[in-house]
This record gives sequence, C-alpha cells and structure tokens, in this order.
Amino acid sequence: GPLGATIINMMGLARDTGVLEEGLKRFKSFVENPNTSLVTGDVRTAIFRTALRADEGLVSSELKRIFETTDDPGVQRSCLSVMGRVKDGNRHAEMLDYVLFSGKVRYQDMAFVLNGLATTTGEGGRRCWDNFVADFDQLASKFRQQHVVWGMLLGVTTRGLKTLEEANEAEQFFAEPEHPAGAGQRRVAQALEAVRTNALRLDRDRNAVASFLDRVVVT
Repeated sequence: GPLGATIINMMGLARDTGVLEEGLKRFKSFVENPNTSLVTGDVRTAIFRTALRADEGLVSSELKRIFETTDDPGVQRSCLSVMGRVKDGNRHAEMLDYVLFSGKVRYQDMAFVLNGLATTTGEGGRRCWDNFVADFDQLASKFRQQHVVWGMLLGVTTRGLKTLEEANEAEQFFAEPEHPAGAGQRRVAQALEAVRTNALRLDRDRNAVASFLDRVVVT
C-alpha cells in the first residue's frame, strides 16, 4: 500500500544498493510480462522510479515504449510521472520536446511529466524555464487558447525556479508586452510567490540546519 511505496521511494532516494537492484529487477520483469510480474498497482510508480534511479537510460526508454503501447490508464500515468524524473541533460531536453510537441501526450496528462521535469532538480527547473523562454512564441501559438493547459504550463515552468533573482527574471519576462501570461497570470503569480517564499526560507534557515546536522550526523 501507500506505506510500502513510501518506504521504497525513501530507500531508493537514499540509493540503497539492494533496493535499487531489486527495483530494476522488478521493472524488467514488468517489461517482460506485466500480467505476471510482481509489480502491483499500489507500488508501481515507486518501483518505476527506483528502477529509473538504478539505470536512467534503459528505464526512461522503456517507459516511453510502455506508455505508447499500453492501454491501461494507470500504467500510463505511472510512466508519465516517472518519465519526468530524468536528470540527464539530454534526456531532460528530449522529454520536454516529447511531452510538448510529439502529440502523444494528452493535454490533461502533460502535468504528470512537466511537474517532474521542473521540480526534480534545480538544474531541471532552470532548463524548463530556459526552454519556455526560447520557445515562447511556439508554445503560445499551440497552447494559449487551451486556458487550463496554458495556465498549468506557465505555473509549473515558473514553479521550477529556485532563487529570488530567477523569480524577478520571470516576473520581468511576463511584464513585457510580447510575453503576456494571459489566462495564466494567476498561476504565474502563485508560482512566483512560492519560489520567493522558499528562497527566503532557505536563506533564513541555512545556517541553523547546517548547525543541527553538524551536531547529529556522525561522519
């Protein structure tokens, strides 16, 4: 259940060798035969994510193939959620292009991938923003009339930024007449508020957290 998935995720995040190896093994069994594998629905996303940590190249490629060939909505959602967790720069760029322009991901499912791409790492969040700025005209032409999707795209992309300077940069970008947020303005404002709040909290608590860890972590 949820507890099992949480434990798998935490152990995978900690890069426990046994958990990573078992996660990859179970993922491969799912690839070979989803109907007989030991990957049940309640831990499927956690297993996929752990396998991705073990072998990002293999697993990200297989997830895309599974997503395109399965007719199971639950499996598709698991694939999309984990496909967005890639960290390699080239795979990250390929996944952005895939979700936004391939036409294979439904509008209502794009957030599963984009949220991961924008928030898994600071570098990924920055790449999402840079990609959005570079492709703004193309993205606006494709999505602006889809108000819900446009708002999600602006909100998620902006939310991936980390610093006060980046928040100011994004605010200035949308203030320019050639880059109107339109129906996504509220989502942008909410995202910028969250970025600034987190950046200020990090700056405020940085020394206290470092001091605490120095006291309790044995090296």
